[in-house]
Amino acid sequence: MSDAPKTVEELTAELASVTSDRDHWKAMSRKNETDKKTAIADLDKSKVDHATALSTAVDTAKADTRKEFSAKVAETAFRAAANGRVADVDAVIKNIDVTRFATDAGDPDNAGISAFLDGIAPASAPTDGAPNNAPDHSALFAAQGAQGQSGSALALNDDRLYQQICNAIGAPVTGR
Repeated sequence: MSDAPKTVEELTAELASVTSDRDHWKAMSRKNETDKKTAIADLDKSKVDHATALSTAVDTAKADTRKEFSAKVAETAFRAAANGRVADVDAVIKNIDVTRFATDAGDPDNAGISAFLDGIAPASAPTDGAPNNAPDHSALFAAQGAQGQSGSALALNDDRLYQQICNAIGAPVTGR
């Protein structure tokens, strides 16, 4: 290698080579920048598509679950409402579509159930204000006001009150 100064032609050729390299790498940098922006846009689109698909799948799963269990919830509510009003609830349920007694939200339509039951087995109104089929506990309540020998009400731990309660509800009186 010589330390001799380079000629103008050599310097011009070297400058052209360096300029060509610079332009090449500049073009590569611009291409990489464009590729990066395209990749980011594709990723964002992919994320949106995935979120939409996931949301649709979740909504479908919710609807399927609601449909599956709303019938069971409606049937349970129907059975509870029909208890004591319909002799053979299973036969009635077998012959009706209980899903018609479920709301879109999956809750039971209690008003619809009551209206249906009123149509096939009207509820009997209580005659004395007590619920249907409720035992008469008037003796029990009368025992609470019973007077002891001294004229005061019986104490809650008094054996006579215990005996009166057992007799009122039909339970055997046992020694305490």
